[in-house]
Amino acid sequence: MASIVLLSSNVATTNYQQSSIYQASKSAVNSFARTAAAELAPRRIRVNIVSPSPTGLMYLTNRTIL
Repeated sequence: MASIVLLSSNVATTNYQQSSIYQASKSAVNSFARTAAAELAPRRIRVNIVSPSPTGLMYLTNRTIL
């Protein structure tokens, strides 16, 4: 069995100001992974997403959640 691992972010499912491009790109990765998983399952290739959670970085503490 083969495996494809993609990196995403929890930001893809939240709303932060001034990060729309980053959020859109990570949402696209998530969508691609879901579609690829469905298409590749018959070939026994699984697709996984790794979405690390935020780590107390200073720039994250200055963001406002909408």
